[in-house]
Amino acid sequence: MAHPLVSVHIITYNHKPYIAQAIEGALQQRTSFPFEIVIGEDCSTDGTREIVFAYQKRYPKALRVVTSDHNVGAFANSSRVHAACSGKYIAYCDGDDWWHHSRKLQKQVDYLEAHPKVGLVHSDHDRHLTEAGTMIRDYMRVYERMSPNDVTDVFSAILLGRYWIATCTVCARMDLVMQTFQQERSILEDPSLLLADLPCWLNLCRRCEFFFLEESLATYRVLAESASQHRSRMDAFRFHESSQRVRLLFAERYDCPPAVRQAVRTQYYTTLLNGAYHAGDGDLARHAFDNLRNVQNRASLCNWLYFLGATHRPSKRLMRPFLQLRRAVLRWRKAYSIRKSKTAPR
Repeated sequence: MAHPLVSVHIITYNHKPYIAQAIEGALQQRTSFPFEIVIGEDCSTDGTREIVFAYQKRYPKALRVVTSDHNVGAFANSSRVHAACSGKYIAYCDGDDWWHHSRKLQKQVDYLEAHPKVGLVHSDHDRHLTEAGTMIRDYMRVYERMSPNDVTDVFSAILLGRYWIATCTVCARMDLVMQTFQQERSILEDPSLLLADLPCWLNLCRRCEFFFLEESLATYRVLAESASQHRSRMDAFRFHESSQRVRLLFAERYDCPPAVRQAVRTQYYTTLLNGAYHAGDGDLARHAFDNLRNVQNRASLCNWLYFLGATHRPSKRLMRPFLQLRRAVLRWRKAYSIRKSKTAPR
């Protein structure tokens, strides 16, 4: 095979029901250039490994597998796939997602080739809610009030959670991605930080421009249990806290408007206070509440309720109906915003 212009980065662990669809989505790409598929298989125990090697045997020129005789974890697995990729560009698809558009790579590479200042192209996507068996079409269009291309300060928007990138939609310049991995290695290798894509995007947007294609090119699968989805309230809290802590680390490390830094601090300590309430952790609640008051010079009624619920157990029973009503209203608003979204299979 000619030297690939694009490397497709797929990492997988125990994705037996989904990995074939992820691989087929990459193999079906119609392009005017050569590309390679590099799969990091992390010693799955459910049959994923056998499926991946069967595809490698079937498509030896297009597909390579990177693995070992023991499980290394998501970050190390991703790192060895990056090291094995040789393309000018890199495109991502985790083993439980898939590309439903056969021209995804062509569209993104065409844009990158024509716009040297752009280092990352991502797109709208569909979301497959696996347990419910439904599909949310054009997720970004449904949820966003404006296109990410209208955002003037991408770094601040990502810090505030207003600019979100689905990893399975990304195609980026390989050299810039590797530079970000080197610069942010201390964060990426921290085992308490549970996501690697957010630090990469936060660093990368300081090096180059991003562009958003308003067409849905990939499908993000929402599982009941995954790296970012959890049934357990405390597991969900740990992931959310990790995400907010990454934002706080970047807000403190790099220049951003003071108002943005204050908002990121508020988001982080509010997350801690919420987790302390559900865990009944009075010490954590006092730490979070004191910091919130330092940041904001005040505390909201909701923050007071979470604080009292975490530090005074009888109070928690009294305020639980109010907080449950508040969460129900927020869920209703979210559901209402996607009510008219198409749900039929693609």
